[in-house]
Amino acid sequence: MARRTVGPFSQRQIELVESFADQAVIAIENVRLFDEVQARNREVTESLERETSTGSILRVIAASPTDIQPVLDAVAESAARLCEAYDATIYLRQGDRLAVGAHHGPIPVDDAGVPVARDVVPGRAVLDRAPVHVHDLTEAGVDFATGRAMAHRLGFRTILAIPLLRDGEAVGALMIRRIEIRPFTDKQIALLKTFADQAVIAISNVRLFEEVQARTAELSEALRQQTATSEVLDVISRSIVELEPVFEVILENAARICDASFGNLALREGDGFRHVAAYGATEEWEEFKKGGSLMQPGPNTALGQALATRRYAHIDDVTNDPAFPEGDPLRTRVVALFKARTMLSVPLVKDDVVIGAITLHRQEVRPFTDKQIALVTSFASQAVIAIENARLFKQVQARTAELTEALEQQTATADVLKVISASTFDLKAVLQTLIDSAVKLCGAELGGIYMLDGDVYHISASHGHSPELRAHEEAHPNRVGRDSWVGRAALERAVVHVPDVTLDLEYGTPDVPTIGKFAGGLSVPLLREGTPIGVFSMARAKPGPFSERQIELVQTFADQAVIAIENVRLFEEVQQRTREATEALEYQTATSDVLGVISRSPTDVQPVFNMIAQSAARLCEAQFCFVYRYDGQLLHFVAHHGITEESVEIVRNTFPVAPTRGSAAERAILYLDVAQIPDLTLDSEFTHRAAAAFSGLRSAVAVPMLRDGLPIGCIAVGRAETGFLAAKQVELLKTFADQAVIAIENVRLFDEVQARTEELSRSLDDLRKAQDRLVQTEKLASLGQLTAGIAHEIKNPLNFVNNFSSLSGDLIVELRDALQGAALDDKTRAEIDELSDMLRGNLEKVVQHGKRADSIVRNMLLHSRSGSNEHRPVDINAVVEESLNLAYHGARAEGKGFNIMLERNFDPGAGEVDLFPQEITRVLLNLISNGFYATTKRRAAEGETGYEPVMAASTKSLGDAVEIRIRDNGTGIPPEVKEKMFNPFFTTKPAGEGTGLGLSLSHDIVVKQHAGTIEVVTEPGAFTEFRVVLPRGAATLAKAGGNA
Repeated sequence: MARRTVGPFSQRQIELVESFADQAVIAIENVRLFDEVQARNREVTESLERETSTGSILRVIAASPTDIQPVLDAVAESAARLCEAYDATIYLRQGDRLAVGAHHGPIPVDDAGVPVARDVVPGRAVLDRAPVHVHDLTEAGVDFATGRAMAHRLGFRTILAIPLLRDGEAVGALMIRRIEIRPFTDKQIALLKTFADQAVIAISNVRLFEEVQARTAELSEALRQQTATSEVLDVISRSIVELEPVFEVILENAARICDASFGNLALREGDGFRHVAAYGATEEWEEFKKGGSLMQPGPNTALGQALATRRYAHIDDVTNDPAFPEGDPLRTRVVALFKARTMLSVPLVKDDVVIGAITLHRQEVRPFTDKQIALVTSFASQAVIAIENARLFKQVQARTAELTEALEQQTATADVLKVISASTFDLKAVLQTLIDSAVKLCGAELGGIYMLDGDVYHISASHGHSPELRAHEEAHPNRVGRDSWVGRAALERAVVHVPDVTLDLEYGTPDVPTIGKFAGGLSVPLLREGTPIGVFSMARAKPGPFSERQIELVQTFADQAVIAIENVRLFEEVQQRTREATEALEYQTATSDVLGVISRSPTDVQPVFNMIAQSAARLCEAQFCFVYRYDGQLLHFVAHHGITEESVEIVRNTFPVAPTRGSAAERAILYLDVAQIPDLTLDSEFTHRAAAAFSGLRSAVAVPMLRDGLPIGCIAVGRAETGFLAAKQVELLKTFADQAVIAIENVRLFDEVQARTEELSRSLDDLRKAQDRLVQTEKLASLGQLTAGIAHEIKNPLNFVNNFSSLSGDLIVELRDALQGAALDDKTRAEIDELSDMLRGNLEKVVQHGKRADSIVRNMLLHSRSGSNEHRPVDINAVVEESLNLAYHGARAEGKGFNIMLERNFDPGAGEVDLFPQEITRVLLNLISNGFYATTKRRAAEGETGYEPVMAASTKSLGDAVEIRIRDNGTGIPPEVKEKMFNPFFTTKPAGEGTGLGLSLSHDIVVKQHAGTIEVVTEPGAFTEFRVVLPRGAATLAKAGGNA
């Protein structure tokens, strides 16, 4: 506390404040202890699970109040890890986009963020302000068109997004993804919501920090004015009665800070004002002030306006104000004495009444600012406070005398409270101090505090009791009833005041006053929530009443005794609850450790058994722990903790055994229930005495592992001391047994799943092969029929051309022979010979090209045959050459403007390869046609820029294999397309121009049908080269199941 006037607090006042402080400590301690009990109960039941997953994030939030990035990174990492996601992304809303705030995981994200749109999962979560959970985004409909494209491009399937909500508005989103189809559980969704809330807390923390920074800057400016204000308050505190120093400091600070040349403070007296302080006063002013007359401000003066409106009056230029030309005496005098131009007058208002005013002048026209006016208004308020302080000081002086007597009692009470606050949990010391102080302050000779114990009241603290009286009270404790003051106060739950015991007709033990040497007394019940828990009693040696103040004082001490008793009770409850919570936490931690090992070892149960053995021994306070497996006939020893290697060897030599009653473990298996042997030395059926003696084992407990009601093992703990295991520890062993069963079941189920998975994988492979063949047959059947028809139609006229060309050649020979005998001159004969030779040469060319056309037709017929299993040795160079020609002429026939440079580089040593000719031709036609398409596309894109399309085909002998390369200088293949180009039905061509089967079928023909390889090397915008390698015996090798 503080005073606005200078002067020390008296010793009694200090002691009074100390008394109040001690009482405040008691109240605070009560609330704190109650809150601790309530909070501890909630923490034990609710926070164990959340603390593990969110503790690290909260620590980051606490450590980064100004930097949000570490918090977002921690949230993203924890969300991905604890929700079993491949990655986690935190988006922060920036207008109509979601920017990446943090990302954790291998799945890539777009650095530019994503739009706030409904076809994007995080965008929809922000718009709907609700979680969005899509099990398979790649199969989502048009509602997630953009999101589906992203899923295909980035390779993820399941996605979950939670909005970051602050005051009901979405400020971002938390997104997690999986690359497989595996929806998130309700618990994981709830946990992700918790992480989203923590991210919002971190964002809000940073925002609040920035607001605080802005507020700090604002307060810095105000600090300068506060400094001046504090000087005024300091003078007020040192001049409680003297007001003149206060007024002088107020005026000095107001004039200095507001840059005024003169200031004065006047107090109201009746209808006028008297000047009491001035700043910057001149000799003329002092002379004017000596006159002693009251000022009578006119209505147009600054002081007159402030009086009328009870708010400040601000005149920019007094010479232009109506009061000056009107000749107001006060205005003209101020202008004459101080050369005043700008004026500010602020009233001193108390209870809506003007009691004075502060007036500032400037000698130039320069209006005061709003902040300066506010500051002078503040000074006016402080002047009012100073005036009010002086008035209150006089009242306090009068009240001080009245409180002097009460202070003496309060001082004694404070001593008691000091002991209570210093000995919160030492009840005996507190009660003794209370009774000693009460006896002293109330003028009594003896007293005691009696506490309820069952149905009697035993004395817990006493003062002035003789040994005889104490012995009598121990032998005859007080009971509830009217025959004693203690029993009567407990019965009536009210104060019992007996000034003279001889006049108390209900008092039932007349020998007690004689033994105790008392004549009158006072008893006050100790009530907690209306129920008596004790009695505060005192007595005097002489008859006489206690005063009202003394009775109130004893009641106060009784209340303090109840508080002290309640403090101790609450403290003991807190301690007991803390012990229980600590034990429960240890059990929960051990259980979670075992579950963690189970989750990390789905295929191996041994680490789980080891962890259970270690945890069970520690938490059951046992020296040893054994874990056994039961196969239906024999009990096997599988894990242990706490025994030496020598003891381990003894146990291993004993097991496996068929279960009998020879040990606790065997009994648990036989009877499917907990088996306890409190003393092994006294159990006649115990058969492992040598091992027990060697290891110091005295007692044992075993709990069976049951699956579907049948035993599959057990857990046993042994201790070096005798006795039964506590019920809580037995329940803990049952929990460990259940976890062991879970681990065993997990391994069994995992093995079954693995076997089933392998079986399904084989079935899937078979299905895919059948599907590939079906697609190939259906898609190419119609094309083969059309090709066969066309080839047959062409073959008939082609045969006619070939046959008659050959016949015409023979006829020319016969014609020349016939003309040999004709009478022709030499010139004519020479011309006939020349024409016949030329005609014969032309016919030979017709025959030559007719045969070549016939070969093409035969190849077309061969290519159109679907399902042919014919394979034979073929000249690979001829196959490549024929395929190149077929593709080239087909392209030119399809597009009249098509043109490309063909480059051939065939290895003469390539030779023959055993293959399916029509199938390899199909592959080469597909690769070459794709190259033509790529070069045509690039030419269309680049226009007339000097680009020359080139298609190169080459072969090379690799000894036991042959290499074929098809290279074009077209558009190249982007990486994302290259990854999927051999997938069935994947195509980049427009609708109607491609089926997406060409490369898939080509891959199957080369790899599956010919045991070869097909690879692609490409550079976007430059080239694409396919490399096909076929073994010499490709077809035969493929049938035998080999590869190149």
